[in-house]
Amino acid sequence: MREIGLIFIIFSLVTAHVTRDWSNIIPAPAVPDLFASSEEVKIVGGNEAARNSLPYQVALILNHNKGGYFCGGSLITKRYVLTAAHCLTDGLISAQVILGAHNVRQSEPTQQRISSTTFKQHENYNNQPAQNDLGVIYLPTPANLNRNEAARNSLPYQVALILNHNKGGYFCGGSLITKRYVLTAAHCLTDGLISAQVILGAHNVRQSEPTQQRISSTTFKQHENYNNQPAQNDLGVIYLPTPANLNQYVQLIALPSRADVSNSFAGSQAVASGWGFFSSSANVTSDVLRYVDVPVIANDVCKGNFGSYITNSMICSGGTGNKGICSGDSGGPLVVSKKLVGVAAFVSGWGCYAGYPSAFTRVSSFLDWISANTDAVIS
Repeated sequence: MREIGLIFIIFSLVTAHVTRDWSNIIPAPAVPDLFASSEEVKIVGGNEAARNSLPYQVALILNHNKGGYFCGGSLITKRYVLTAAHCLTDGLISAQVILGAHNVRQSEPTQQRISSTTFKQHENYNNQPAQNDLGVIYLPTPANLNRNEAARNSLPYQVALILNHNKGGYFCGGSLITKRYVLTAAHCLTDGLISAQVILGAHNVRQSEPTQQRISSTTFKQHENYNNQPAQNDLGVIYLPTPANLNQYVQLIALPSRADVSNSFAGSQAVASGWGFFSSSANVTSDVLRYVDVPVIANDVCKGNFGSYITNSMICSGGTGNKGICSGDSGGPLVVSKKLVGVAAFVSGWGCYAGYPSAFTRVSSFLDWISANTDAVIS
């Protein structure tokens, strides 16, 4: 396996279909039969939750030697789910743990599905009369706590790019730096690119939203000295033939000033955002814009992971807590104090959320190039 892999920029507009037959899944009793009513046990008098507003909620599909059962649970650590002991009865073979779900009968890009065969009831559980009714499920793959859904249009500088290439369709992110120019990664603008659909003001890129502005462009430019091995000068711009209409949903992001050239930003808190994958093994990008709060780390620390790939013209965010960027986030922003400091470049070949840093092109190192190739005014 290569140590470093450039962020993949494949975009899928197709959501995978769930093949499970839900007619065979029945809910485990929510309370022991001693207290059960004749009605099916369910939430009574409640409301549909806002999508992913209860991110700790876990769905459990339990494969039992008597059939399939369904329970709920709560994520209490990256490795453990707390549930009821009566959900983990004798005869349980395995549990499919579904995290990040809203509609459990659909495959949603927010979901993480982890199969487990390791679970435990409380030693003193007694189902009559429901004493010590507690149990845990161990997750062999830790939950990815990486990215939150952004509040709608809270990152109005974020741009989505659907790229029409002679080899197919690709997806990247970008940042609106003037009414006429989007800043992105050079590796998003590879040879063979025919046109780019620039989507401004989007939250759900798979829907047509009234806040969106969609502008097609055939004018783009990579940095002249871009080299994808080892990802140097990974910067490019897209010209908008129709200027962006600035409003509360579409706004410019501030560029660093020339005084920031000497600022490493190490130790600063930053925000990375995009519609990228939730893991290296995922096969679909997020419907909605997501973000993650990450610390900027010193280049010397980043070199400990990537060696000579990290030069002074790059900036890195820390991967502690499995936080970072992934495929589909290429070209997207890294922002410190409302200032664009980085453009998403690459992650570790060991995986997006394996705890390694994420690497970005350092914007302050390219102010002269940006000034020469756009109408941006650098202070």
